[in-house]
Amino acid sequence: MRFLLLLWLCVAAIIIYIQRNAISVLAPQMQTDLSLTNNQMSAVMSAFYWSYGLAQIPMGILCQYLGSRRGLILSMTMASVLCGLMAVSSSFYSILFFWMMTGIAAALVFPCCVQAFSHWFPKSGLSLPSGIFTSSMSVGGAISAALTGMLLLIGASEVATVANAPESVELAAKAVAATPEAVKQGLFNWRSIYVLYMLPGFAWVVLFGLWFRNYPADHRSVNAGELALINEGTDSNEVERTPQRIRLPWGKLLASKQMLLLGGQQLFRNAGYIFIGTWFPTYVMSVYKVSIETAGVLAMFPLFGVVAGAASSGALSDWLLKKTGSRVISRQYVGGFGQLFCAISLLLGWWTSNLGVAVALFSFGAFSMSFGSCCSYTVVMENCRPHVGPAFGMMNMAGNIGGALSPLLAGIVATTFDWESVILMYVGMYVLAFFGWMLMNTENNFFTEESIK
Repeated sequence: MRFLLLLWLCVAAIIIYIQRNAISVLAPQMQTDLSLTNNQMSAVMSAFYWSYGLAQIPMGILCQYLGSRRGLILSMTMASVLCGLMAVSSSFYSILFFWMMTGIAAALVFPCCVQAFSHWFPKSGLSLPSGIFTSSMSVGGAISAALTGMLLLIGASEVATVANAPESVELAAKAVAATPEAVKQGLFNWRSIYVLYMLPGFAWVVLFGLWFRNYPADHRSVNAGELALINEGTDSNEVERTPQRIRLPWGKLLASKQMLLLGGQQLFRNAGYIFIGTWFPTYVMSVYKVSIETAGVLAMFPLFGVVAGAASSGALSDWLLKKTGSRVISRQYVGGFGQLFCAISLLLGWWTSNLGVAVALFSFGAFSMSFGSCCSYTVVMENCRPHVGPAFGMMNMAGNIGGALSPLLAGIVATTFDWESVILMYVGMYVLAFFGWMLMNTENNFFTEESIK
């Protein structure tokens, strides 16, 4: 049953990422319909990330108080409602408000998911669900771009020009390139797409709410054998329910060495990840002088690397834990050396003049980088009990600050120097993420400082 829970939570992540990433394809039509300037549209997009990032710690605390079941029902319901309310936006201020509130609602989803994993999976098997779960986020983002592009083209005047296109990515690219006036003539526009995207969230809430329980012992379909496996390696005292109103040690959450290192590696790692989804096509166009269509297609390969790395790193990390019994080797070294290999791959990609080799190296770098994503989620679940929700919020807030600053820094460096200097900046960031991992102590609980068995 624990793997059925994993499926449920992966579907939740995909739904959230479909809703949140659609704006990147819908932006041109939204700007035309609402008469928004480029600066106003940028402010709307940025509002989500800032509200989402700054709400992480409060939502993590709320997650611990409500429990995963009530927290997920509340957050998925509110995120879907706000997604639908985007369709009734009539001005810059209304769409800014709805999108900012969507970020706050989405901020509660992931601490609740991570807290659920910590209750439903054995300590020796937490990395596998972490890897699959984080890869599902990228899957949701990819589905959002392709599906939104195809919906915009249904019945639009531009559809005849791409009727024989073999790939959904080409359809999405055509939808973005098409004039807003042409796309408006189709069956779907940006308002109807937001209404459509809110519906899966409501269905998920009803079905998941009926099925899920916070603890596997309370679920009638969890048999004694699986329950014993889940509790394997767990102290008898720890099997007892964690009080949801347990006092939170604020000093250790915000200022302890271990939490600062965990947040620091997340900040630098996520900053590099955001580059793939923002400036990477521009970098390829500027340095290698290719068309926007070619750059768009090449940008897919690092994203594929992220999905593959996140999905495979979980199995590797758990296998190493069972073989060695060491969380330093299985969590710290897997996460840390993933960042070092990423830095080396980016440096080699910067050095080569061959486009194909460069994209292959950047893709391998993205693959290696995502090992840190999986391991950081696992470390929160293993080393931050009983404050998994708030600790995840702290770590994810740092990551989102890095993600918000990353495009700005890349633009400044590219303007001041050149795009090749941007790659060197991210090499440095991944080296810092590596040292963040190496200085951590994943053998002890970050709050109690007791050894983890």
